[in-house]
Amino acid sequence: MRTGSAPTGAAFLAALVVFAPAIVPVASASESSGAAVRRVAVLAADAGDARIAMVEEAVSFWNGAASGLGAGAVFADPEFVMPPADARPALAGDPGLGQERPRAARRPGRPTRPPRRAPDQPLAGAGEGDRVHAVEAGLRPFENYAHQLSRLAGRLHASGPGPAPPEALFAVEAEVVVLLSVQNLMPFAWPYGEGGRYFVAVPAGEERENVLRNVIAHELGHVLGLKHLAEPGVLMCQPCDTSTAISRDQAAGPSPATAAVDQPRFLPLTDLDRERLRTFLAEPDQDDHLDP
Repeated sequence: MRTGSAPTGAAFLAALVVFAPAIVPVASASESSGAAVRRVAVLAADAGDARIAMVEEAVSFWNGAASGLGAGAVFADPEFVMPPADARPALAGDPGLGQERPRAARRPGRPTRPPRRAPDQPLAGAGEGDRVHAVEAGLRPFENYAHQLSRLAGRLHASGPGPAPPEALFAVEAEVVVLLSVQNLMPFAWPYGEGGRYFVAVPAGEERENVLRNVIAHELGHVLGLKHLAEPGVLMCQPCDTSTAISRDQAAGPSPATAAVDQPRFLPLTDLDRERLRTFLAEPDQDDHLDP
C-alpha cells in the first residue's frame, strides 16, 4: 500500500510529537556512493524482533535486483532505531493505539532527552516492565499514524489530502522508515514529506516467515516505483494468495523434497517490474496512491 505526500497498505514519548528532536539509528548508516541510495530505519519495540532480519533480506533482494540491471544499491543497510524513552512507566489512563492524546494532557515544557544507549541496555532505575512501557510510549505516534493509514487503504492518493504525519516521523534521519507494528493492520508504503521519503508498516501476527518476507519486499517495491500486477505468483501481484504462490514456486524449484519450508524465498519479478524499476532508477521522484 502507498500514501500521500506529507502533509499530503509499542508506542515514542508523547512529548516527542511536539518537540521531535532528531532520531538517529543506533548504528551509523552504511556509507554509500550516490544520492539514490536510500537510508532505511527500522522502528520496533523489541531489538530481538525477527522481522528486523526480514527487512534486511528484503533490502538485499532489491539491491540484487538493481545490480542485475547494472545499477548500484538502492537501499543502504537497514538500521534499528531505538525510540527514546524516560525511566518512568506509562501513566495510567494513557490513550491506547489508534487514539490521540489531547494536547492539553501533554506534559508542558521540553523533555530531557535520555543519553544514547544500545537497544538492549536497560533504563537506569527502571524494571523490565517500566522499560517496555517507556519504549511503547515512544512508538505511539508511529503506531497511531499507521493505524489511520491502514484504515484508509485503497482510498488515498498521493495527490490528495491524507492524515498528517506525526512530527516524530520527520525527525527520523532516513528516507525509508519501516515500522514493525504491534498491530495486525494492512501493510502499506506511504510517501510523506519531500525527497522520496516513505513510511512502511509491517503488521504483527503473521507467523509464516516467507509470507512476511514477501510482504515486506512487496512494500519496498512500491518505494521503488513498482505497481500492482494482476499476474498470480509474482512479487507485486495484488490481490494474491502469497502463501499458495510461495508453495508453488518452491515446488517448482530444483530440489523441492529437500527445500526447507522457512528457507528465505522471494517471489519473482516480471519483465514489466524490471522495466519499471529501470525507469524509476532514471527518474526516482514518483508518487502514487496508497498500495497494500
